[in-house]
Amino acid sequence: MKLFVGLGNPGKEYAHTRHNVGFDVLLEFQKTFSGNFSEFTLDKSHHALVSMGRIEQEKVVLVLPQGYYNTSGTSVSGIMSYYKISASELFVVHDDLDIPTGKLRISKDANAAGNKGVLSIIESIGTKNFTRIRIGIATPQASDAKDFVLERFSKTQALQIQESKKLAQQAMIDCVAMYPAIEKVQNIYN
Repeated sequence: MKLFVGLGNPGKEYAHTRHNVGFDVLLEFQKTFSGNFSEFTLDKSHHALVSMGRIEQEKVVLVLPQGYYNTSGTSVSGIMSYYKISASELFVVHDDLDIPTGKLRISKDANAAGNKGVLSIIESIGTKNFTRIRIGIATPQASDAKDFVLERFSKTQALQIQESKKLAQQAMIDCVAMYPAIEKVQNIYN
């Protein structure tokens, strides 16, 4: 079983902001592959929206934590424990300020690099040995990261991000199909 977590903030005011790219990827993925995945439903005990399905005959859980971005680890660790999923079977999809807008990077066993949502997961599960699908949101005008990540994309950036979200969805499929050889997925996307 594999677990994909999309990082973001719950609530309409945060919908489609830079910080919610992870949410957007998983929501679009579930919609695209709705024949293979259940609708997202609220798992109250883990404070997350959850969808179950299959990729390449592998059972997959899609999760959108419903706490705020920086506290995502609580939901993730609870779901990992409940479904008995190891850290190596965890894939986190999130925005990244250190990558140019629209670019995609796959990393494994990497430090949080300032991403507080990722740091929350590392602290909650006790390891950084999981895979991250990172979507670039950086722009030269970004001066205050806290405000910047909560803004929506410009029209030009939205087009770039839409393409990278499609790539991220394909990367999800490739991560499952090529598991555990994540370095092969990295060679494709990095």
